Amino acid sequence: MTVGDKVRTMNDDELADWLCNQFWDDYKTDDVINIIRYNQIRNFLKMECKDESKVS
Repeated sequence: MTVGDKVRTMNDDELADWLCNQFWDDYKTDDVINIIRYNQIRNFLKMECKDESKVS
Protein backbone atom coordinates (compact mmCIF):
# COMPACT_ATOMS: atom_id res chain seq x y z
CA MET A 1 0.00 0.00 0.00
CA THR A 2 1.35 3.43 -0.89
CA VAL A 3 0.91 6.63 1.12
CA GLY A 4 -1.50 7.83 -1.59
CA ASP A 5 -3.59 4.66 -1.24
CA LYS A 6 -3.71 5.06 2.54
CA VAL A 7 -4.68 8.73 2.34
CA ARG A 8 -7.52 8.02 -0.10
CA THR A 9 -9.11 5.57 2.38
CA MET A 10 -9.29 8.09 5.26
CA ASN A 11 -11.99 10.59 6.16
CA ASP A 12 -10.97 14.16 7.11
CA ASP A 13 -10.70 13.42 10.84
CA GLU A 14 -8.54 10.34 10.32
CA LEU A 15 -6.37 12.17 7.80
CA ALA A 16 -5.87 15.15 10.12
CA ASP A 17 -4.76 12.85 12.96
CA TRP A 18 -2.50 10.84 10.65
CA LEU A 19 -0.90 13.98 9.21
CA CYS A 20 -0.25 15.37 12.68
CA ASN A 21 1.56 12.15 13.55
CA GLN A 22 3.61 12.44 10.34
CA PHE A 23 4.53 16.12 10.81
CA TRP A 24 5.32 16.24 14.52
CA ASP A 25 7.36 13.64 16.41
CA ASP A 26 6.01 14.97 19.70
CA TYR A 27 2.36 14.74 18.63
CA LYS A 28 0.29 13.12 21.40
CA THR A 29 2.58 14.43 24.18
CA ASP A 30 0.96 17.84 24.89
CA ASP A 31 -2.84 17.96 24.78
CA VAL A 32 -3.15 21.74 24.29
CA ILE A 33 -0.66 21.89 21.42
CA ASN A 34 -2.14 18.73 19.88
CA ILE A 35 -5.64 20.21 19.83
CA ILE A 36 -4.34 23.34 18.08
CA ARG A 37 -2.33 21.34 15.55
CA TYR A 38 -5.17 18.91 14.84
CA ASN A 39 -7.72 21.70 14.40
CA GLN A 40 -5.46 23.65 12.06
CA ILE A 41 -4.96 20.62 9.82
CA ARG A 42 -8.62 19.59 9.96
CA ASN A 43 -9.81 23.14 9.20
CA PHE A 44 -7.47 23.24 6.20
CA LEU A 45 -8.94 19.97 4.93
CA LYS A 46 -12.48 21.36 5.32
CA MET A 47 -11.75 24.61 3.41
CA GLU A 48 -13.41 25.16 0.05
CA CYS A 49 -11.00 24.88 -2.87
CA LYS A 50 -10.40 28.04 -4.85
CA ASP A 51 -11.58 27.94 -8.43
CA GLU A 52 -8.19 27.98 -10.17
CA SER A 53 -9.77 28.73 -13.54
CA LYS A 54 -10.69 32.21 -12.24
CA VAL A 55 -7.15 33.06 -11.06
CA SER A 56 -5.45 35.57 -13.36
